Amino acid sequence: MPPQQPPKKSKAGAVIAVVVILGVIAGAGWYFTKGGGASGAVAADTKGYKLTFPASVDAYVKNPDALGTSNGDKPLTAEQKTKAESIGVKDAHQAAQQYLNGVKGKAKQMTASGFWGQIDDPERALDAYFGTIGAPNPETDKLGLKYEKVGSPKAFTPDGFKGAIMKCVDVKMTTSKPTKPGEPSALVVPTCAWSDHSALVAVNHMDQTTILTGGSQGTQDEVSKLAAKLYNTSRTKV
Repeated sequence: MPPQQPPKKSKAGAVIAVVVILGVIAGAGWYFTKGGGASGAVAADTKGYKLTFPASVDAYVKNPDALGTSNGDKPLTAEQKTKAESIGVKDAHQAAQQYLNGVKGKAKQMTASGFWGQIDDPERALDAYFGTIGAPNPETDKLGLKYEKVGSPKAFTPDGFKGAIMKCVDVKMTTSKPTKPGEPSALVVPTCAWSDHSALVAVNHMDQTTILTGGSQGTQDEVSKLAAKLYNTSRTKV
């Protein structure tokens, strides 16, 4: 999945932004590892839904100029389908959307990307997704980029979030490219992902006003609440 369009303030900042807002599932290079655990917390009635991302989530509104967004109606290629099936997503379709809260270039930004189809073991699929973070990725290696989890993913249950499972972790993005004085070579981005029997979606957040200073990109708690609201408004019965 192509990256969403980052703020174009400098080459170094843009490079970091590309990693932050890569489709975090498709962009992970598909180096999935085996997860584990049961799916008892996932409701059986979450089967049979597709992703239809809403026009807005609170004050976050769809960015019509974002690159790489998809409404999820187009099936994957044969290769992508095979890889999706390897983590337990059958009959997979992709979906991605970027949202902005504020004026472009100075906005808070939320990006969501994932799959919908049939997931027999949602928790295993979710663990597999988090297992990709930090795994070898030829695409990001060519750009001189790497990313890694800061700690281990933890379960979150925001108010109103029912029927699925969610885990969150901070992800550290680092570039080996030269940066300008005062610009960071690394950025920490809160990321949450949820899974049920129909979809697996990752949500991350960044603040375009602080990306070039290395400032806060938000908290896991804040992103979990946004992800929960997105979950409740982005599923449509097939």
